Amino acid sequence: MQNVFGGLTLLAPLAIGKLLAKSGVQLSGAGAMAATAAACAALLAVSFGLYAAAAALVPAVLPVLLGKAGISALTLAIQVATGAAFLALFTPDIGAILKKKAPEGFTPFFSLLFAVASIGFIAWTLQKAVAAPLNSPEQVRYIIYAAQNVVYAVVAMLSYAHSRKHERKAQAGRP
Repeated sequence: MQNVFGGLTLLAPLAIGKLLAKSGVQLSGAGAMAATAAACAALLAVSFGLYAAAAALVPAVLPVLLGKAGISALTLAIQVATGAAFLALFTPDIGAILKKKAPEGFTPFFSLLFAVASIGFIAWTLQKAVAAPLNSPEQVRYIIYAAQNVVYAVVAMLSYAHSRKHERKAQAGRP
């Protein structure tokens, strides 16, 4: 839930900026920065409020509505859906690599950082999986999370490697 609220908070200023531009409102560089900071602060406050409300209500309501097995299924579905969403970030890069073109979705540095972060999450989640009770839903979630991060790390490293390869070719003047 926190990622949803945080993501909306980060995306909202982009939408607000487009609306202002269509309305003919033009801000100076400092004015745009101030407006963005104000919008982010306001939206972040709303996000914290909504998150706090959800944190107070959801744990009490879910067991009544879904039961223990239903909660496990829901958390697994959320985990898989968010995993697919993260992987979708690299869809343009994967398509470019398959077409033997330069990936353009992210900078090589971002792809490298994403891969390194994913490797860190692999180590963390495997450690948590080993510490969890054997065959428990918690252990299964950590193993799935580790597997997702293996995929992220591989895709991000492929993006990085292909981006760097194409950068080197461009610097050498080759197509």
